[in-house]
Amino acid sequence: MRNNKKGCSYVMRVYEVCDPTIKAMPHDELVTKAKSFIKSRGLRKIAVVEGESDRILGCVSREKLIELSSIQMNTILLKDLSEEVKFYATLYDEVKYVMQIMLKEREDCVPAVENKEKLQYGGLVTSEIILDAITKLGSKNLNRTVKEVMDRNFPHIKSNDTINKAWKKMIETKQTGLIVVNDDKKVIGVITHHDLLSSKVSWLPLALKSENGSHVLFVSDLMNKHVHSIKEHVTILEAAKQLLKYRIGRLPVVDDDGNLIGVIHRRILLELLSDTL
Repeated sequence: MRNNKKGCSYVMRVYEVCDPTIKAMPHDELVTKAKSFIKSRGLRKIAVVEGESDRILGCVSREKLIELSSIQMNTILLKDLSEEVKFYATLYDEVKYVMQIMLKEREDCVPAVENKEKLQYGGLVTSEIILDAITKLGSKNLNRTVKEVMDRNFPHIKSNDTINKAWKKMIETKQTGLIVVNDDKKVIGVITHHDLLSSKVSWLPLALKSENGSHVLFVSDLMNKHVHSIKEHVTILEAAKQLLKYRIGRLPVVDDDGNLIGVIHRRILLELLSDTL
């Protein structure tokens, strides 16, 4: 709780950070349309609703879509791939409460509803939108440096490792992307869910499961070589601005030689800036 300019107590509510333009998708829609929408909006999940009623039936995750072949994409309906929604936010919930649950459950986005009985879809709350909102509130932590809070144990991978190994590591560490380094630990790329979902390799689902053989892909085949990085002396405010500007979830922290020394990611910033809520 904080005071606004008129001196009245004020609590940020979900309706202030909920994006109604992120539409839910009908349960009888083909999965391929969900893939296009998730990819274009950079989402991790979308809500699946019942016809015109907009009642939420479940959600479809980016992870599930990555594992599907192009044939499956064009034949499976969303209702057949839908999973149970773990948590709903109501439009009048406190953002701090919702954010705490998102961090605890490692949820990047949650659907918002007017009430939890009717479950009528009202929009999506994402960690990116919350970060944008709370960065503007002027936390004292914005002046701290990246060096003070960066993750020094964030998982990384080498370009000559297989996509199978990268995918397993993403699942095991519950990360949506990995920093790619060479033998000297110099940052040379990133490999993310978005890169996998955007792949034009028709047999990618087989590569995700293959450590050797004819269906092996390497990280170098799909990684993004255009990497946004940051130095350890940079402020948290600047780090947040870069994450939001480039719409990415993590920034590798590098030394003067481009070697990886840590990572600053959205989760760290949300925890750090929660003092403003």
